[in-house]
Amino acid sequence: MYFIGHIQGLSKGESSRSCSNVGFKRDKSCPDVKRKFHKQDFRTGCLACLHFTADEEGKNWKVTKFIEEHNHPLTLPQDVHLLRSHSHVSDVQATMIQNMSGVGIRTVDAFNLMAVEVGGAHNIGFTKADAYNFIHRERRALVEIGDAARLLEIFK
Repeated sequence: MYFIGHIQGLSKGESSRSCSNVGFKRDKSCPDVKRKFHKQDFRTGCLACLHFTADEEGKNWKVTKFIEEHNHPLTLPQDVHLLRSHSHVSDVQATMIQNMSGVGIRTVDAFNLMAVEVGGAHNIGFTKADAYNFIHRERRALVEIGDAARLLEIFK
């Protein structure tokens, strides 16, 4: 389980963290629309939260509200890497993925090789989707704003 921050409705010097299962999903169902993918909603209306404020100088923080009880089971330690807040491609892993991608190794093969090296995919710290997203972000960063315009000029 992880906590998410809420910015709306807070003054300067205040901060808030709530359980990721806070609230419920709004019903957007349209009976006429066929959906290709139905994402499961894990929100349970959990009220666990932590509110704190800073003193006048902004150096010390004071807890003003703390609700510890969750209305759902917490995430198991072996599944915590699947949480969005815990999924992270480290700098070393990013370099490895970039190098393997640069020599023509597919992203899925790079991920599988890294999984073998660390003793399983659950020990890597990120998912295959995170690896694909990382490569996608890197490739998009290579394409600069003027590149598309230059390409159009060439084909005219």
